Amino acid sequence: MARYIVDMRVDYTFEVEADSPEEAESLAWEFDYTEDGSYYNGVYSIDVEEVEEYIDESETVGEGKDE
Repeated sequence: MARYIVDMRVDYTFEVEADSPEEAESLAWEFDYTEDGSYYNGVYSIDVEEVEEYIDESETVGEGKDE
């Protein structure tokens, strides 16, 4: 079995009160998506990269060793 890094880009939609678009963007960078009333708005992309092949050590115990 292999190990993978999965990068998923997700869109969230929410409202903030701000005096300017710049302030609204700044607030969005600090927004806690899990607690502040945002809602999931779709997956933008998913990228998968194999990191390494997983080796089950229970299958290799004793291989190549003189016991």
